Amino acid sequence: MGLPNKQPPIRISLPTLTSDQEATVINLRQETDALASWPTGERLRALQRIIPRVQVEAVLAHTGHDRAVCRRLPGWFMVWLLLALGLCCRDCSRQIFRWLQPFRPGAVPGRSTLCEARQRVGIAPRRVLAAPVIQLLGQPSTPGAFYRGRRTMALDGFVLDLADTPAKARAFGRPGSGRAPGAFPQVRLVALCETGSHGLWRLLLKPRRHGEVSMAPDLLRFLPEGMLLLWDRNFLN
Repeated sequence: MGLPNKQPPIRISLPTLTSDQEATVINLRQETDALASWPTGERLRALQRIIPRVQVEAVLAHTGHDRAVCRRLPGWFMVWLLLALGLCCRDCSRQIFRWLQPFRPGAVPGRSTLCEARQRVGIAPRRVLAAPVIQLLGQPSTPGAFYRGRRTMALDGFVLDLADTPAKARAFGRPGSGRAPGAFPQVRLVALCETGSHGLWRLLLKPRRHGEVSMAPDLLRFLPEGMLLLWDRNFLN
């Protein structure tokens, strides 16, 4: 189930900082735009290489999601498709299905079929996959990754818009003023980020009514010995 190799591989380099530059936290919009510019085949080949099928199948067995049999949309393929939705965030699920299985005969499943398959897989396999897949990337030679032998980390947060559904509005809430509620439900995300690579290492999602300061202690437990946490004075108030 390979992808046609039509594009040359892309080289990814970590940011180079001079001594007077600050390693800022990741800009999600800029990173999303940059990712969207990569060739589609390169993105999906990277997904299949970093998270191989055998690893996905092991996670499905661990979470008990390998029992439902669907030859057209097996669980391991749906996990890949769900992850690919983030890599190809400007494309619909049916188009991503075509890219993941370019040589498969037959029609592409309808949206309702793909939606039911997504619900069947659920969130648990992706949560289990996250721990071994999301790793620290900075090396001692990476500019901004270490200070006096300690890996430097940053703590920051932002708010994301969600799909406008009653269930998400109940769970996460909407922004608003005295006149009217906001157009979309929103979720607050606080993350431990690696300053050298700008990678989001560990993160926490909560309803937008929660503040960054109250969410921060839940992430501090992920800091092992040998890390140096950089945060702004907002967290000290």
